[in-house]
Amino acid sequence: MEIDKSQLINLGDKSFTRKDYLESFPELLKILDKYRNVEWNSDTQASYYQDVLNETDLFNRKESSSQFAKRGRTTVNAIAKIGLVETRELNDKKFKLPSGVGKNWITDDSLSRQDEFEQLFNFNKDNLIFWRQLIKLRVFYKSELKESLSKDNDNSALHYVKPFVFGLKLLEKYGKINRRDFCGMVLALRPDMPEERLESIINNYSKVYSKSLDFNGFFMSEYSNYFIDTKNLSLASDWFKKSELDFNVFKGQLSYKGTPQSTKKKEYEFIEALKEFQTNQTEQSLERLKKVSKNEQSKKAFGFGKEPFKFSNAYKGQSINEFVEANKKSKLLTANGATLYRIYMVSKTFNNMSEYGDLTLRYFNLSGIMNIEASTISLNISVFFEELFNVCDILMSGKVSDKEKNDETFYSERQTTEDIFKISEKEIQTLKVNLFSKYRVNGINNLREQIEIEKDIAFVKLINNKFNRNKTIEILQHIRDRNRPGDEADKWIQSNVTSQATTPTIFEFMLGIAWYHLSNGKLKRIRRDYNLTLGGNMLPLRHANGGEGDIEVKYNRSESFPYDGVLLEATLMDKSTQKRGEMEPVIRHTVNLNTNNQKWYGMFVGNVLDENVVNIFHLLSSVQLHDSRNKDKTINGVDIFALTINELIEFLKKNINDQEIINTFCKNIIYNKQLSSDWRKKVVEEIEQDYYIFPQD
Repeated sequence: MEIDKSQLINLGDKSFTRKDYLESFPELLKILDKYRNVEWNSDTQASYYQDVLNETDLFNRKESSSQFAKRGRTTVNAIAKIGLVETRELNDKKFKLPSGVGKNWITDDSLSRQDEFEQLFNFNKDNLIFWRQLIKLRVFYKSELKESLSKDNDNSALHYVKPFVFGLKLLEKYGKINRRDFCGMVLALRPDMPEERLESIINNYSKVYSKSLDFNGFFMSEYSNYFIDTKNLSLASDWFKKSELDFNVFKGQLSYKGTPQSTKKKEYEFIEALKEFQTNQTEQSLERLKKVSKNEQSKKAFGFGKEPFKFSNAYKGQSINEFVEANKKSKLLTANGATLYRIYMVSKTFNNMSEYGDLTLRYFNLSGIMNIEASTISLNISVFFEELFNVCDILMSGKVSDKEKNDETFYSERQTTEDIFKISEKEIQTLKVNLFSKYRVNGINNLREQIEIEKDIAFVKLINNKFNRNKTIEILQHIRDRNRPGDEADKWIQSNVTSQATTPTIFEFMLGIAWYHLSNGKLKRIRRDYNLTLGGNMLPLRHANGGEGDIEVKYNRSESFPYDGVLLEATLMDKSTQKRGEMEPVIRHTVNLNTNNQKWYGMFVGNVLDENVVNIFHLLSSVQLHDSRNKDKTINGVDIFALTINELIEFLKKNINDQEIINTFCKNIIYNKQLSSDWRKKVVEEIEQDYYIFPQD
């Protein structure tokens, strides 16, 4: 990835507004693959975007076809920086196509070979791919700075920084840090920062962490020189000294690149008011400064998103002396032109980080390693990373030749974590010994299990904190009432669960949580029963692939509960498409689970149910069925029952037990008898008849 000298690191593209990356990226890659042998020019870009509109539901834009080429370029940009797309040149022509890792992701359901390091985390395929791509990611300047080249006396050296690795080390040192701080420090990294400089930034953040320094002051100290055109410092100094400020000088030479004219005017008004107050401290000049400080433009340009000064809200107002005393630590209040210019440029840069930060953090979340919450960020399994960085020399920066810069390993799916970090066998053995000691276990399998238990505990904590029984009911009610993507219920669901997954995927996620509540909290390993992909914050990212059931809930078979597990399948398909889209997968998954000397029950949950589908499920209890993976394996019938979301909600309200639900269904299975269409309704009534509404929190 390449950036300009003053450009922030940003993995995303602002024109790509979707947040469900794991669901939308594969569709984009599959369509792009059709153009792998076609020159990537404006006609191809427009044709590609037209196909995206025709073949997917990703965008609902009413725009002129004249914009299609631009949309095609920016859509591909969203998947290119992370290495899912590569550019090839042949006979002076450029071609865009899925990279090796991108192609592997969309065509092969099997998990890539994992090394010992990766096996400890028990990555699923989605998380593993993005983890590897993120730790491989290097950021270069578009044209290397001569100053940094000359320091090494090596004109072929190209410097780079690894932002994700920097983020890992930052979080390992401090545990949990402010999201705004994290974004600021990561996005402002420069390719020419040497390793010792990066380590210094991490160490110096301790002043912010201990609250002895505010983050704005820290950021100014650590990063400002990288975003300032030093030639403009003297210009700004001379300009600000003049009794009459010239707006044209600010507009043409000192303002932040890309700032709209109207915004420049507002920023200039703040500078005028500040200079007036510095020159003549009167109530009138203070009032003017207070007024312009409340403008959004002033907050972004001079206050890092907040009001640049502290003003009293008292009814009697604030005296000049009180104002000066309240802001005595502010460098802005007494700033000369050079200092003012420095604050302005850094504050404007920092303001852009809010939007870019959200985009980049969405990619970081896909690794499953960082727990990214609304206001904080932390590492999952932090003990592991503490030992990793103690034992192994993992670098955050480096330099390569121009030839090495274009190394194709970034686009390859074959490199494992040990390859990327260059971890030796000796280091792996030391790391394992240290982790065995920390976790008090013997053997790699026991260590993996302890790590899984840690994740299970964290997931149950998430359920208790964010998705208690009443909240689960409320979310299911909105899922029940949702009619289409983008309606009010759909927006509510995404704002209350996650914006990084579609509502069908969220339903799959919430169905597992509902079943956890029906077990009265006994299913403490429910996280392991999901086949969908979870992010680092343990919220859903992508639905289970077609080869697996949605949720395979494992039980210990007993005399009172004669099943090894319950397969939960979720759907929001309407009646007309249930038979075609859901019936066969539900039957296949249930049969496959039952042919290995296991007894599994299938549970199909939908917003509505097709009566024919429900009756066919019931009749399968008396039909011999074949394993789809091995036709020689058969099972004499499977038990599958269907529920509506509304019925599931009622079970939750009445605190009905999960095993009681299944046992009642089993008791009412009708073998070799004529089946009427109202049989299912009678079973539901029997389940509910002796239960009371669960009290609301």
